[in-house]
Amino acid sequence: MPCTTQINNIAVQGRTVGLLTLPYQTIWKTAQELIEKRLEREQTEIDAHLAHSLQESESKLEEEGSELWVDKYKPRSYLELLSDEVSSENVLSVALVRD
Repeated sequence: MPCTTQINNIAVQGRTVGLLTLPYQTIWKTAQELIEKRLEREQTEIDAHLAHSLQESESKLEEEGSELWVDKYKPRSYLELLSDEVSSENVLSVALVRD
């Protein structure tokens, strides 16, 4: 009989999970599921953000594309046509040397 009691004690000890109330595998699976859900949620948020950014970029390109480069950078006033003396002298000297 003492042998049977020892076997029963071993069987009971094998079913215990120590300080945990749930088996390790159950806790592990639950943790993995939580991690997967979190990653899916983050991926969905990233995809939504990228889609929104892409739409904004496309709308900006369409707005910018409607204006010609010449119109965009043309001088708005006479003062924008003027430069400092040194630059003007350099341009004139290069032009004279080439002639």
